[in-house]
Amino acid sequence: MNKLFNRSVIVFLTMLLIVGTFPQTGSAKKYETDYDKYDLVATANGGMVSTSHPLASAVGADILKKVVMRLMQPLPFNLH
Repeated sequence: MNKLFNRSVIVFLTMLLIVGTFPQTGSAKKYETDYDKYDLVATANGGMVSTSHPLASAVGADILKKVVMRLMQPLPFNLH
């Protein structure tokens, strides 16, 4: 009797673990957000830095400029 109970508990916990790992795609809704309605939404096509402090945003923008300028430089290849 004790073995049957232990095996039942193990099977139940195993099934609970397996079922708990299934993705729950039906529980989240997909919202279509129209950002044109909001005044405080910023968009960019070249890069953007957003922080809660203006000084941190300035530092991030400076780093972003340096990275972009570095990526835009031609690579030194020797083709000879």
